[in-house]
Amino acid sequence: MAEGEVFCCKGKRLANYLLSHDCKLIRIDCDKKSKGFLVFIFKKDKYLNAALESWNIDKETYLL
Repeated sequence: MAEGEVFCCKGKRLANYLLSHDCKLIRIDCDKKSKGFLVFIFKKDKYLNAALESWNIDKETYLL
């Protein structure tokens, strides 16, 4: 899968939000710059686009 076809997310709250909105998680990896931190890699598709748009509205009130 090409790099332009994925979305990298460092935040657990956003990752959980994306998963709850039917976004496809490809894998969880370690951050190459900051060892010990996780990076959640999602497939870019219509579900991801819709979830990211709604995230801007929901992020202030969304809890894990």
